[in-house]
Amino acid sequence: MTAKGVPKTGTPNAGGPNIAAGGVLFIGATADLRFRAFDPKTGKELWSTQLENSAVNSPLTYQAGGKQFVSVWAGGGLGDFKTSAPGQKTNLIVAYALP
Repeated sequence: MTAKGVPKTGTPNAGGPNIAAGGVLFIGATADLRFRAFDPKTGKELWSTQLENSAVNSPLTYQAGGKQFVSVWAGGGLGDFKTSAPGQKTNLIVAYALP
């Protein structure tokens, strides 16, 4: 679709999004091992990080100690999804504090 002028169409997804209280949308269940944050009104990618394993689930948002967090289980593949980055064989729960 890029050749037709439609850039960044996305990647297959095996889990739903989660919108944090501040309005940021998180998606972690993609085949490219990425965990991303988007502006749900514009679709603009705000943040991205590569995980060691696919996060084939929906992110969780929560508050603890007066801070808000987003977390996702990165435990490997589902179907044709990559199971892990090269050399990685671990199951992880990753959490990030939101500003």
